[in-house]
Amino acid sequence: MANRTIFFVLWLAFTMGASAQEAIRVVAEPLVGIKQNVTAKAPAQVISSNEAAIAAEVDAVVASVNVEVSDTVKKGTVLVELDSRDLELQLAQAEANLAAQQARIQRGEVRLKRARELAKSQFVSEDELLERETDLEVLLADRRVVQVSVASAKRELNKTRVLAPFDGVILTRDAQVGAFANRSTPLLTLVEIGRPRLLAQISNGDVESVRRGFNLAFQNESGHWPVQLKEIAQVVNNRTRVQSARFDFIGEQPLAGSTGYLVWDRPENVVSTTMIVRRDNRLGVFTLENGKAVFHHLPGAQEGRPAAVNLPDDTLIIVRGQQRVQDGDAAVNAR
Repeated sequence: MANRTIFFVLWLAFTMGASAQEAIRVVAEPLVGIKQNVTAKAPAQVISSNEAAIAAEVDAVVASVNVEVSDTVKKGTVLVELDSRDLELQLAQAEANLAAQQARIQRGEVRLKRARELAKSQFVSEDELLERETDLEVLLADRRVVQVSVASAKRELNKTRVLAPFDGVILTRDAQVGAFANRSTPLLTLVEIGRPRLLAQISNGDVESVRRGFNLAFQNESGHWPVQLKEIAQVVNNRTRVQSARFDFIGEQPLAGSTGYLVWDRPENVVSTTMIVRRDNRLGVFTLENGKAVFHHLPGAQEGRPAAVNLPDDTLIIVRGQQRVQDGDAAVNAR
C-alpha cells in the first residue's frame, strides 16, 4: 500500500512537471499600457466665410478703380466708380417729371376747391364736382408712379459707386479704366477676412472616426491649428466616396486659402503591427486567459498596419511569443 502511495505521488509530480514544461512562456501586457493613438488625416483647405465676385449692376464705362490685388478694404469702401453722367441725366428727367406732376396736382386741388365752393350755390353740378375729384385722384396716383421713377433713378445712380460689402482682401481685379461694363460684368473678387473655416474631404469610412475623434486640428508646413467639428454633409460624392465636413478654428486662425490636412486621433484602441499574427488566413492578436493563449480575429486589420482592438483595457495581450502559440495552447506569462 505504501509503495502504491509513493508511486502515485511520484507520478503526479512528474505529470505536473511535464504540464508545466508544456506551457509556452510568453510575455503579456494589459491593453491599456500598449495601445497607441493613431493619427488619421484628410485633405483640407481654409476657406473664407464669404468670397464675392463683385460685378457691375449698371451699364456704364469704368471711370476709376480705387484698389489693387491684395489690398485690404473695410466694408463700405468705394472699390470702383462707373461713369454716372447718363444716370444723372435720367434722375434729372425723373425729378423734372415729378415737379411737373406736382404742379398739375396743385392746379387740380385749386379747381376742386373752387368747384366745391360753387357747388354750395349750385353753380356746379354734382357730376362736374365728382369729375374734378376723380381728376385729382388720378393726378395723385400718377405722382406716386413718378416718385417711384425718381427713387429708381437714384438707386441706379448709387450703383455707379461699387462698395465693399464686407471687410476683406482684393483677390482679383478685372475692371479696367475706360472699359465698358455691362450689368453682371465681373469687376473684382473680394475675400472676407476674420472668420475663416476649414473644409475637409472625409472618406466615407472615416466619418464616424471624425465624429468620435479627438485632437482635431488643421496642419500644414506652416503650423498646427486646433479646430472643432461644425457639420458633416449628409451627402456622399458618388465618384470619390467622400463627404465634405466644415470645422471652426479654436483660437488663432491660418490665412484663408491655405491648404493642408485635417488631422485627428482615432478613438479606437490600436495595437502595433508587431503584435498582430495570422492564423487560418485571418489577422488578429493573442490574449492570455486562464493560462491559455486565445486568438482574437481583428476584422478590420490589414497586413503591415496597426489595427483597432475592441477589447477591455485590462485584457492581457501577448506581446512576445505570440508567433509560437496556437489558439488554446497552454501559456504562462514570463513578464
